[in-house]
Amino acid sequence: ACPHPMSPSPPPSAAPVSERVRWERAGDALELRLRGELSLEEGQELWSSVRGFGDEAAPTVRIDLSEVERIDGAAMALVVQVKGELEERGAQVEILGADGSRGELLRLYGVTVRLGPVPV
Repeated sequence: ACPHPMSPSPPPSAAPVSERVRWERAGDALELRLRGELSLEEGQELWSSVRGFGDEAAPTVRIDLSEVERIDGAAMALVVQVKGELEERGAQVEILGADGSRGELLRLYGVTVRLGPVPV
């Protein structure tokens, strides 16, 4: 069966979750860099990615939101949950790049954010 010529296609900004969630090692720290648009729809894949890589021991984890174009409340709640889980495992977790509406949303969840450039 041929697809209908008017079939909806995914929006061009809808990159796979693997392109929107990236783990990097920076010295003794792990950095979780999020980018693009994140919503509840990507939550399950995002959570699986985070849980799988998050098992690796690191005393410090930085969650970088500076490249996030848009994040809904459900996805931000997931970021807060990830932060809490990593802290329960003994990591010191810092959220970076949460300015504007991202920072306001985190503050609503009671999370302290750090503004300014990401450390190198």
